[in-house]
Amino acid sequence: MSNDVLAEPVDWPPLWEITLGDCPTALAWDPSGSRLAAASLAGDVVVAETADGSQQQVSFHNGGALCPDWAVARLVSGGQDGTATIDGDPIELGRWVSALASSQCGRHVAVGHGRSASVLDVASCATLSSERHNTTVTGVCWHPTNDDVVRSGSFERIAEQEIGVDAALPDIELEFGGAIAAVRVAASTERTVAGVRGDFAYLWHDAGMSHTANRNDSQQRIVSGRG
Repeated sequence: MSNDVLAEPVDWPPLWEITLGDCPTALAWDPSGSRLAAASLAGDVVVAETADGSQQQVSFHNGGALCPDWAVARLVSGGQDGTATIDGDPIELGRWVSALASSQCGRHVAVGHGRSASVLDVASCATLSSERHNTTVTGVCWHPTNDDVVRSGSFERIAEQEIGVDAALPDIELEFGGAIAAVRVAASTERTVAGVRGDFAYLWHDAGMSHTANRNDSQQRIVSGRG
């Protein structure tokens, strides 16, 4: 199919709509697909039931809600007020929460707040570990097969931390420069990719993420050029 062939417009009326206080910032389906969370710049986080569209405001962040997610059946969110919430109950973190991700087991939440990446326990709201960056943390993600390992990205590096381990794993320095905007680990765990604010992305082989390997040997710039 030619790239210049456009699909015909689809008449696809919405089943229901969510009304927010301001522009939406992020959406998150719960694992069952039965509920949708929507966050806005006004600070409200609203949950809608997909079956009938019924809605309820679950949490609120002064200054704006940025990153909702689901810890299995529990809604977690972060905002510009420096808090993360679990089912609406706030946890004071002191700095703008710019990134948040729940572990697959639903017991832990990784949070990027200011220059720190922390892991919170969902049941107790306690901080289990924290990794300090020199610049703002912009992305966090969980290892796909290990719910004790978190990777976080900032303006100058990717760090890896493990719950219950005092010393952080060796950092990945950004050989090509640029500020990390998002970090993801492939489900196979063989690749880690980081989107950069600019015109390229990074890709690392799993061997380069190990404790002993020279990580720069496995670093590749895989996307270049604008547009």
